[in-house]
Amino acid sequence: MATRDSVLICDMNHAQSTGEAAKQIQRAGITQAESFLRRSRPWAHDETLSPGPRLQVKAIMVAPGGRLSQQSHVHRAEHWGVVEGTAPVQVGRDEPRIAENEPVCIPWEGCIA
Repeated sequence: MATRDSVLICDMNHAQSTGEAAKQIQRAGITQAESFLRRSRPWAHDETLSPGPRLQVKAIMVAPGGRLSQQSHVHRAEHWGVVEGTAPVQVGRDEPRIAENEPVCIPWEGCIA
């Protein structure tokens, strides 16, 4: 069994024991036992590139015509950038269209869509 950030290898004669291996991984506090770095969404997928206690870097791949839901963040600011193409981004009442390599800063309690 393999994911982008982990591999579990076992003898085929012990394949039924993978549940116990998963429990041991969970007890050891390894994050892959609880969550995966890449998650599928209705609008495409997101991937955590660098998880951390005070900073998290994610890549969000939005399908053409896809749309993120409106969000409000009370406890954190976010910094976004468009890697390819353009995207309309609502921050508060402003709704600029962001092009490649343009940064967007969403302050605490700012709404994004």
